[in-house]
Amino acid sequence: MAVIADYHQLEAPFNGIVAQRHVAAGEWLNPGDTVYQLVDLEQVYADFYLPEKASRIINNDLSVELHIAGSDQSFSGKLTEIVRVADIPSRTFLVRVQPEQALVEQAIIGAPLTGLFRIELAEQGLVVPRDALLRYPDGRIAIWVINRDQENSPYAEQHIVEIGRSFDGLIEIVSGLKEGDIVVVKGNEALQPEQPVEIIDADEASAEASN
Repeated sequence: MAVIADYHQLEAPFNGIVAQRHVAAGEWLNPGDTVYQLVDLEQVYADFYLPEKASRIINNDLSVELHIAGSDQSFSGKLTEIVRVADIPSRTFLVRVQPEQALVEQAIIGAPLTGLFRIELAEQGLVVPRDALLRYPDGRIAIWVINRDQENSPYAEQHIVEIGRSFDGLIEIVSGLKEGDIVVVKGNEALQPEQPVEIIDADEASAEASN
């Protein structure tokens, strides 16, 4: 009888909790059938799928800030694994982050998290707010810049630009803009070339391209 009991006993490969049971008592099983879903609370991690273009600047030294949905509190995470294999339909790749213990104690395992990857680059460039960009169906991307005529009256001029990376609501401008240009952020959808404009509030209506 002891041999029969041992034959029907299942042993977990690690200490954890049973999250789901997939069989009923007395049910006949076949080799390979799933019986239980176990969760190892000492091996909790978060998976993120990042765009392919980020693969060259992602490394294990990056700091990661994690947020639980519905909470303003932030937690730190450590990037432990980078799977440099592309998912063809979404053009992304997988990175795995180990959260700090404080997050594990508060979060529900399997619940969604938001991750902020802080990438420090030695490069410099021009950036503008995302709202400054106008995208056309033919693929062109434009911004409106404020110039002044001979009488020093401001007017709008459209520039076709090439964009680069984006972060914190800002877009890198690779070409089509120079440092110091005044960029229209609000009301740019209805502008026409050389249309006279009035800057009501420079802080809200425009943003100076920064280096």
